[in-house]
Amino acid sequence: MPYKTGPWGIQAKLRYEKRKAQRPIPRFPIDDRFGNKNPMWGRKMSELTKERIRKTKVGKLNPMWQGNAVGYGALHAWVKRRLSKPEFCSKCKSTSPCDLANISQRYERNLSDWEWLCRRCHMMKDGRMKNFIESNRGRGNVMQDLP
Repeated sequence: MPYKTGPWGIQAKLRYEKRKAQRPIPRFPIDDRFGNKNPMWGRKMSELTKERIRKTKVGKLNPMWQGNAVGYGALHAWVKRRLSKPEFCSKCKSTSPCDLANISQRYERNLSDWEWLCRRCHMMKDGRMKNFIESNRGRGNVMQDLP
């Protein structure tokens, strides 16, 4: 049966064959990479090798590392892993801290720019306590004794 001329006929087949010829040849055929045909199939890595692989992907060496362009949650998690939580709030020294507060409000990977504060001190420092009191005026005795 002869091929039709037009976009779905012989010209389309020729375009397809030309593109197929231009594709790079895979290093391994797809069937040879999976399962028991994989060269590492059934082999175990030593603990030393595993540790070396781990060390090559830590911090700035990790391909997913974003530096200071990291998001809010990921930066807080990074700081929590590195900055130990003290027994008491670093400002009022009375209650246990539950918030990581950024001192300069620039959110960078600088551990000296972070501190552990209790919720009250954190809100006072950020100015959120004043807003909280203002928004709750006239609703009864909501934190009337706070400055």
